[in-house]
Amino acid sequence: MCPKGKLAGRRTLLCGDAGGFVDAFSREGIAYAIRSGQIAAEKIAEIIKEKRTSSMGSYEKACRKEFDENLQYSHTVSKYIYKFPAQFFNAFIRDDRLLDQLLDIPIMKTTYKKILFNLLRNSYHHLPGLSLKN
Repeated sequence: MCPKGKLAGRRTLLCGDAGGFVDAFSREGIAYAIRSGQIAAEKIAEIIKEKRTSSMGSYEKACRKEFDENLQYSHTVSKYIYKFPAQFFNAFIRDDRLLDQLLDIPIMKTTYKKILFNLLRNSYHHLPGLSLKN
C-alpha cells in the first residue's frame, strides 16, 4: 500500500523505496522508483516554470493517484498467494495468460487489479477464499 506519511515537504520529496513505493508481493520497487522520480522532475519543472515557491503537495497527489490502487491490490493479492501458495501456483501454471500478466507487473504493463479479477473469473473454483458464489 502507499505510505500514509508525508511524501513531500517544502523542499523535500521522497521517491521510490524512500517514499514507500514497494510491491507487496514481489518486493520490487525499481519501476516505482523510476516513475516517482519522473513525477518529481515534472512537478519541480512546473514550480520552476511558474516561479512558485509553494510546497510539493502536487507531487504527493500525483503519486497517490498513480500508485495507490495497484499497491493496495498488490497487498490483497500477496495476502492470498502467501496463504495458499500451492493453489495459486497451480492457477498460474494452468493459465499462461495469468502468468504473463504477473510477469508484466514490474514493467507496469498490467495491474494487480486485472490479475485478481482474471483469477476470480477463470480460476475461482480452484482457489480457497476467493469465490464469486455466496
